[in-house]
Order: sequence, then structure tokens, then C-alpha cells
Amino acid sequence: MIIVACLFLSSTIVTIHKSSESSTILTDDHINFRSGEHGISLSLPTNQPDTVLFAPGGITNIEFFLEHTGSTTSELQVVFDLSSSLPSTWSDPIWDKPSGYLLQGSGAFARPILAIEVPDGDLSTAPDKLEVEARAFADNIDGTSTEVAMEVYVLDIIVGLLHDSPHISIYEDLEHQTQIADSSQSELYDINLQHDIDDDEVGFFYIDIFNPSLYHDNYVIKLNERPGGWQFQFLDNETGLELTNQGPFITTPVIGSRESMTINLRLYPPSEMGVGDDKGKVTIEFISIGDNNFTTQVSFTVNKDYGIFARVASDSDLGAIGYVGPINPGDHANFTLLVTETIPNQNLWQLINYSDSPESHSDWDLSFKDANDDLISQIDLITGVDYEVQIKIKLPDRIEAGTYTIKIMVSEFGVDINDATYYSLDIAIKVDEFVEPDGIQIRSGISTPFYVSPYLDNNQKNVSLSVLNNNNIPIGVRIEVECPEYWHCILNRSIVTVGAEVIPISRINAYRSESIVAELIPPQNISGDVDIEFTINSIPVGIEQTDYSPPPYSPLFETDWQFSFSTKGFDFDNDGVNDYTDAFPFNPNETHDDDGDGIGNNSDAFPHDANETLDSDNDGVGDNLDQFPLNSNETKDSDNDGIGNNADAFPEDALEWEDTDGDGVGDNSDLLPNNPDVRFIEDIALQKDDKTSSYLLTLAIIVLTLVILVVAYKSGVLKSKDKSPIDNKHETSVINDQTHQTQSSIIQVQDDEQNHRNEQWTDDDGYTWKKDGELLYWWNGDKWERFEKLL
Repeated sequence: MIIVACLFLSSTIVTIHKSSESSTILTDDHINFRSGEHGISLSLPTNQPDTVLFAPGGITNIEFFLEHTGSTTSELQVVFDLSSSLPSTWSDPIWDKPSGYLLQGSGAFARPILAIEVPDGDLSTAPDKLEVEARAFADNIDGTSTEVAMEVYVLDIIVGLLHDSPHISIYEDLEHQTQIADSSQSELYDINLQHDIDDDEVGFFYIDIFNPSLYHDNYVIKLNERPGGWQFQFLDNETGLELTNQGPFITTPVIGSRESMTINLRLYPPSEMGVGDDKGKVTIEFISIGDNNFTTQVSFTVNKDYGIFARVASDSDLGAIGYVGPINPGDHANFTLLVTETIPNQNLWQLINYSDSPESHSDWDLSFKDANDDLISQIDLITGVDYEVQIKIKLPDRIEAGTYTIKIMVSEFGVDINDATYYSLDIAIKVDEFVEPDGIQIRSGISTPFYVSPYLDNNQKNVSLSVLNNNNIPIGVRIEVECPEYWHCILNRSIVTVGAEVIPISRINAYRSESIVAELIPPQNISGDVDIEFTINSIPVGIEQTDYSPPPYSPLFETDWQFSFSTKGFDFDNDGVNDYTDAFPFNPNETHDDDGDGIGNNSDAFPHDANETLDSDNDGVGDNLDQFPLNSNETKDSDNDGIGNNADAFPEDALEWEDTDGDGVGDNSDLLPNNPDVRFIEDIALQKDDKTSSYLLTLAIIVLTLVILVVAYKSGVLKSKDKSPIDNKHETSVINDQTHQTQSSIIQVQDDEQNHRNEQWTDDDGYTWKKDGELLYWWNGDKWERFEKLL
């Protein structure tokens, strides 16, 4: 639109442009020139955006189109400048012809170029508009020059980057009528909404890539996600040529600053049923080659059609088809499906809600009905004819805010789900945030008024409270307590933290609660017969999370909660003793605690001894003092050896407690605990001395006998001299036998003496001994050990 204001007070033409708008003002500097003789026009060429981009450290070039619109004989010199200066830290603007541009008559034109060097760093002081002035000068008859026209062009400025993440838009059709994804407005598109492709056909998708940066750039394309078994191609939509591959990646041609190009994505689903995935998400990432820190990612979902097809024809919402909301908890949502059999099939069909997520809608009222509002159990389809299905849903009254996806499957009836031909689609419902003025409730856990035992001076009472969020979004709450006069009240998140009169709860999830503790401290000299009331004020304050609407909430959402309690003659445990005097107001079995140990007299085995409460073994000694609290025969262990004094044979000796043979020596020290005659190793040695003496006496008798025999032998030889040879022969034989026996006896005695010198024996107690000369040894199980005492 062009706005022209003509003031016939001058002949200088001033035109101000802003994008496609302009205004013209006439001023009179010299009346020698006729109006319109020296007109100029200032605009932008078609390839120049009308918005200027400033990027830190970059140079912004702006091209203009300047045209002479006056008479053919009028020669004009046009100079350019900015109406207002750039920030002081910026460099001066540079024109490609600082001296100006000569236009020699009507129709002459020039293409002035302005270059602005943008400083690196913070651009918070950058102007939001750029006003460019073009001033036209004509020569006078007297040789002087006069300004005869001025054009002002206003450009909007945006601050950008040298390189930036591209803006991506995806469409299902070449005409760009059906958009399915947008990187800058992703919230408008459901990436789980599926786009159907016949199993024997190709899916075409058209992707617009816009370069918002100051510099020209091209982009790497990565297909990060696609259904298993699906193939793909990326092509230049203008040339039809496949895009260049660089290793595993694909690159686009160079895209000019603030320009865009369209590429074509072709998806090929597996042609056979059961091969690959039937549906899945397609996720594409675009990475700036100029600076790979700048990326953009978009996603959408595709589905393979096996001859059965379903689509959402309408729903109860005016928004996107297949997406209802936001609606409130307890509201209804309706969807109309059109189910079509595209390939003849002899089987019946069925509808299934096969959601298996935590929000699987088990508590939702969901039904499938036909056009006559009758419930559907089976569908008999006619090939090529749409069958109408009404999906009617009633939300639960308590449901958290958010978007819920319901998965609907049309499957062959009576065929195993793993083998059946099927079609699946998703519908979605958004549940609105629902915050009520009374959505925050505070409860004491018991009915009010409630009762507590009487207070003592400065005796603190803790009252547990629950803060319940009955809203369907998480919410923060500010809690404040108001106390009766002279009382002191504080709030805590728990009984172990330091509290205050005002505490914040940063987040309570929907339909959940948080616990707090009110600590009530009375003034001094309070009566035990009073009614008390305190107030808890709750103020919702929202949460610091962008997923939900921000506070503040109006004062209507603030709520006061009164809690009352009394100490008037109350007998809480109904034991006949007033709580004021009852040491145990909540225990009907106890009323007094004489020794003040916290155990009522009825349960205290020692009601007047604060150090004792139990006598588990009933021996008259309290468990705290009784070293054997479960043994009625023992109470003390003087030597702390674990054996009570009554059973300990040595109660003052921690190393001994039993004397089996009664010899006065404890079993641990007694060498032979079952033999009272042997207590120590010396006793065994004494017994051995007795046995050795007996042995020596026997040996002496044997030696004496041998001596007598020798004497007798000698006397016999003398007598034999008077006998005859025959008798001598006989006698000789006898003597020889006797001599042999005597010699044998002598040899035996010698052997006995040798054995006596190295004698070894085992005594009655099982100990093995050995004597070597005058030394005595005993076997300790490993070696011979010398007994120190000489025999």
C-alpha cells in the first residue's frame, strides 16, 4: 500500500518506505524545479529479503534498486546514508559508491550495495530497524546543486548467527497442502499419528529446508530412525536427481542465506507380510556443514497397509482430526472411524483397543458402536465400501493432565493375532489442566475437634497433617500457620527438621499428598482445661516447570483450615483417670509411673526403682542388674567368665570354673582332670619313681641267684675229678648243659641291664615314658621331651 501526502509548499519530494508501504512529502527548497521532474524510486530487488539479518562477527550486505522516475532530460546525483547512526562500537556503514550514483534521465537505475560489519559478541544494542536515506541532487542554472528528492527505506532487523540450525517442514503432497511435521512448531503435529503406505507402493514425502543463517550453507542428512526392513531415497525435488552420498551420509546442495529448497523422501515398505516392521517412526536429522553444532531433528510415523484400512473421519473436537482436546476430567470424547477393506477377504473383522501402557484405559469407559448406536462385536466388510465405527469414550473423573494415546486395531476375527491381517491407528485425547479453588486440602488424619493431653509449661505438642493435591497437575503450595495469642507455632516437613511459620512445598503430584508437622508450644502457666484453635492457610503457587500453566492463582484459591483441640477433663483411654492426671492418657492399662522411668506401674516389675523395669527370670533381681536375666539360678558372675557364681567352682578365677575330680585344681590346669592322684606333671614323675624302685629290687634278686649258681657250679667240678671216665662223660654232658644254661642266663641279664639303661613304657594314664641312664623323657605327641627332674 502506498500512502501519498502532498504538501504544495515545496518542490522537494520525500518518500518514506517501510517494506511495501511508502509516503511522499513535497517540500520547497527552490521554486526553479517543477514537481515530478526529478523523481526517484527506492526498493529492494526480488532476490533481497526485506528483513536484514545481523550475525555476530559477520558482514551483512544489503542490495537496493534505485530508479530515476523524473523527466528524460533530468540528471540526478543520488547519495545514500543512514537516518540514524549505528551503535558507537560498530564500524561505519560502507557503500559500494560512497560518492553517490549518477542517474542520467528517466528510467536510469542503479543497484547500490550497503555493507555493515557486525561486531562479534553481544548484540543486545543492535537496532531493531534500519532507515536508509537516498538523497537526489540536481544542478541549478547558476551551477550550484540542490536537493530535489529524498527516499527513505525502512528495513526490519533480526539478530541471527553466521551458521544456524535449519528450519524443516515436511508435507505429504507436492502441493504442500498436508503438512505433517514442522521443526519450529512441533507442538502442532502429533509424531505418533501414522501415515499409511500400501505394502506394494512407495511413500512420497516432501521436505522443505530453510537456511536461516547469514552464510550460505549445506546440510548432512542422517536417517536416525526408520521401521525395520524399509528402504529409502532422498532426491532433489527440482532435478529429480538423488542427493550426493558422502560415506554413510547424504548431503544437500548449498542453500543461500535465508533461502530454502525442497527435497523428496521416498520410503519403500517390505512387500511381504511378516517381513520387517509394519509401522514405525521415521526420524531425520539435518546437520550444518558450516558448523556441525547446529542440527535439527524431525519425526513422523508411517504404517504399512495390508488391504484393510481405517481412518478417523471426524471427532468431537474442532482441531486436528484424530486428536481431541483439551477436555476436562469426566468429559466425553467421540471419534468416527471409516474402515475399508481394500482387498477381498473372506474373514470377519474385529476392533481391539490394544493399549498396553500404564495408562491402558482400564478405568476408561470406551465402546465401539455402529451407525445405529449398537455395540460392535464383529464386522462383515464389503470390499471398497466404508464401514462407520463410533468410538465413544468417557474419561475418569480423576485423571492427570496430559495427552493420552489410544491404539486401535482392526484385525481378522478368529485368527491368531500373530498371523492375522490387521490395520492399526492411534487416536489421542488431551486432558486439560484442572485446578480448583478447593483443590488443595489439609487434613489432620483424625476428626476435628481432636484432643490432646494437657500441656506442661513450654511442653511442645506435634500435630501431623497431610496436604492433599486434588488437582490433576503437580502444584506447589505455600503453607502458613496462625496460632492463638501467646502461643508459638511452627511448621516442618518432618519432626527432625528446623521449621518456620511459613514453609513452601515445591511440588505435590496430582492426586497425591505431602506430610507436614505443626509444632505447638504453649505459653507458661497454661491451664489443663482449655480449648485451642489454630489455622493453616494454603496458597497454591504453581511449580517451576514449563509443561504446566504458570501461577499466580487468584485469591479464590487461598484456603484457611481450622483445627481445634481441647484438654477439658478428657479421658481419652476411658480408664477412669482424667488425662490431666493420667501419666498414660492413651493407655487404658496404665495411669501412674511412680519412678518416672516411662513404664507404668502395672507393667513395671520394680515400680519404685527407675533403674529397673523387668525381671524376666523372676529371681528378684532386675534385668538391668542381673547378669543372667533369663536364668533364675544365677544373678552374678564375679570373674566375668560367663559362668554364674553359683555354678562356678572357682568364682574369683576367670580361667577356671570346674573341678571334675575334686582335687582342688581346675580342669583347665589339671593334667588329668579325672584322676585325683595326678594333678601336675610332677605327680606323674613321682609315680614313675616308685615303679622304678620296684624294678631294681627284682633285678637284684635275679643277680643274687646267678651268683649262687656259679658257686655251686665250681663245687661240682672239684668232685668230678674222682669219677670214672664214663661217669665223667655223663657228668660232662650235664655240666655242659648247665654251663650253656648259665651262660644264657648271664647273656639275658646283660641284655636286661642294657634294656634297663634305655627303658620305655606306657603308664596307666596313657602317657609314654623313656629312661636313658639317669635322664627321664616323656612323649608329647610330636617328640621326646626331657623331664627336668632327675630320678
